Amino acid sequence: MNLRGKPKLSTAALALGLAVLFSGGLTNGGSARVIRDFTPFVYDTDRPEELLLEGNIGAVTPVSFAQVLQRYPQIAFVSLQSAGGMLYAALPTARQIRSAGLRSTIPAGAVCHSSCAFLFFAGIERTAEGELGVHQLKAGNQASAQYALADVRAALKEYEIPDEVFDALLRTPPERMHVYSPDQMRRLGLIGGSRPPHNAWRSAAAVAVPVAPSFDCVNARSRAEKLICANAELAARDRELAKIYADARERSTRYEFTFSEAQTPAEWFSDNTRTEWRWREDNCLDANCLLKWYAKRKALLSWLAYSDDAYGDYGIESVRQLRNGDTIISYGMATHTRNVFFGSATGEFITWPDGTLAVLSESPLLFIATGQKSYFEAGGAFWYSTIRDQDARIVSFPPEGDTCMSKNDFVARTSFTPSDLALVRDQTICVER
Repeated sequence: MNLRGKPKLSTAALALGLAVLFSGGLTNGGSARVIRDFTPFVYDTDRPEELLLEGNIGAVTPVSFAQVLQRYPQIAFVSLQSAGGMLYAALPTARQIRSAGLRSTIPAGAVCHSSCAFLFFAGIERTAEGELGVHQLKAGNQASAQYALADVRAALKEYEIPDEVFDALLRTPPERMHVYSPDQMRRLGLIGGSRPPHNAWRSAAAVAVPVAPSFDCVNARSRAEKLICANAELAARDRELAKIYADARERSTRYEFTFSEAQTPAEWFSDNTRTEWRWREDNCLDANCLLKWYAKRKALLSWLAYSDDAYGDYGIESVRQLRNGDTIISYGMATHTRNVFFGSATGEFITWPDGTLAVLSESPLLFIATGQKSYFEAGGAFWYSTIRDQDARIVSFPPEGDTCMSKNDFVARTSFTPSDLALVRDQTICVER
């Protein structure tokens, strides 16, 4: 069993595929049809209660399973012929099998190895004349393996599979397979018996078709992408964000001014997108992290796409009305996204007495708008402006070696009366009480 899985086409699958090809998909003189529209599942209308899983378990498997079950609600059991595949495609498919109250079977001469075993374990009644086998996971790194093992153990407990199976899985190297004999399967309770489904009843409407994400799950490579493909909620968040992203990106192309002496809004937007995407791929190893990431991106992109503040009072308008005439362009942000920095540098937040936030930085240009008031630093001078009147004034940085500016001096220059101490990196700008 591995996290990605390798396609493996059995001789039987190849023979059946050729038979379907030359017969036009018809058997029994055209009275029955072999449906192959739901890869890797095969449905024969001459056997209406059976659904055959034949081949590799891939990213599309959970979606295909839900679709075929909705199309043919009379399906009562799943026949398994698979050498395995993607763990994070097998687990959600297994949950659908249990929720739908289906039986599982491994036909004579067939194998159900690696991640296929979870589909078998999910059946409310299980029979096996073929091979059932398990082995260790293959994972790209230790962190991924630990998360996967936790998910595997949770699934085995959910289907009331004894701990001996998990132990055998851990002891068997990925290149080998622990195959259970019929006696072992009976002793461990892996075959026979009757178990209740997650839901007491099932209808075609009760099996929801998972929402596909904005990208093609066939090409999913990273752990994050596989998690998204295997989780209906994450897939829905991904589709929602894709629409907002498209609107935000289009809006960024309407402005031609230069930001930070180098980037247009569209260029900044592209860089930010790449940075955030790389962070997600490198750091999000579970669904909870991805949900938080989607929420954060939705807040920022929605603001950029739909808020009047994004490129209005917070941005270009305030710059056009600066009294000194400098061609400095700045971006702003709403309070609910104040943890995001616009620009390449970082700074430190300071809190004014009225509760608004500002930021100071050593960068050539960094501007953060904070509700009613905003503060940014450019070229060694600090600028202060209000959103309402766009009346910006220069506040000179204190002379070298002088870390304090008097309260009266500050008020005279800014028409603002802060009284708190603000610590900025290694510099202290204080306002005397």
